[in-house]
Amino acid sequence: MKKSALLLVGFATFLLPLVGVSQKKVKVEQRQKKDSLSLVKVWGLATFLPGSGQVINKQYYKIPVFYGGVAAFGYIGYKSNLLYHESYNRYRIARVDLSKDFSIDGNLNAIPERALYLNNLADIEQSYSRFKQFRNVSYMAATAVYLLSIADAVVNYNDHQEHSPQKATILSAVFPGLGQVYNKKYWKVPILYGGFAALGYAISFQSKEYQRYKLAYNQFTDRKPETVDEFEGKRSADELKSARDYYRRNRDYAILGTVALYALNIIDAHVDATLYDYEIDDNLSLRVVPTIINDNYLFAQKGSPFAPGLSMSLNF
Repeated sequence: MKKSALLLVGFATFLLPLVGVSQKKVKVEQRQKKDSLSLVKVWGLATFLPGSGQVINKQYYKIPVFYGGVAAFGYIGYKSNLLYHESYNRYRIARVDLSKDFSIDGNLNAIPERALYLNNLADIEQSYSRFKQFRNVSYMAATAVYLLSIADAVVNYNDHQEHSPQKATILSAVFPGLGQVYNKKYWKVPILYGGFAALGYAISFQSKEYQRYKLAYNQFTDRKPETVDEFEGKRSADELKSARDYYRRNRDYAILGTVALYALNIIDAHVDATLYDYEIDDNLSLRVVPTIINDNYLFAQKGSPFAPGLSMSLNF
């Protein structure tokens, strides 16, 4: 009885460290699983509450940098937008046809200023184009700083993975090309943005032509004698309608192509990150050499048990 008790105690003493190690391993795996799942939460928090990702990562000094960047570019865009509308209104006043419209949005006081604006029409047109560009670039820069704040929160979050496919996927979803940079596939970035640039140009060009032929078709078919389209009746209604539909269809295809390229960018980042640690031995080789095949059954009737052949060996 005493021996049995001693054996049980010894066996329990031997098992306890193993149980403790296994429990620690389970806890570590659970913690890592919990942290990997919370990466999506960090992404969501950083998206809806900019700066929260930096708080989670304890990188507080970055918060005023990102907020300052968004505020600065946003303010520049706001002021440029005001100046753009002011210059554009002057341009409209200078170009108004007084035989058809004696007021500008009900503002009769703007008419006396028309002569002054007309004398400086080129400068006014250049000004409103410049302010429009400043506005667009500033708003784009503010958006880029916001997206970079999200990407920064995701990249610096510790999810206990040496190379995380989830991070690569989120980065490419937030800012196309960042997933490829994270995977160190830098050569893909110019190809990706070259595709976006080409599709963006196609969308812009096709949209302008679509609006052009749409306006011409509407003017041609409104049955008002004083309304003349830009082609001055040289094209029929069917031709204008056909051209309008053609450019609209091409514009829609370009938009679908942009969406497909964006999705491909995310898929590519995820696949590359998944295969990032996949290693192929440098000693992998395939060797094919001539050999002699010994088969008594096959060659018994020919008087020789041997036949020439090829031997293939794969080393890895």
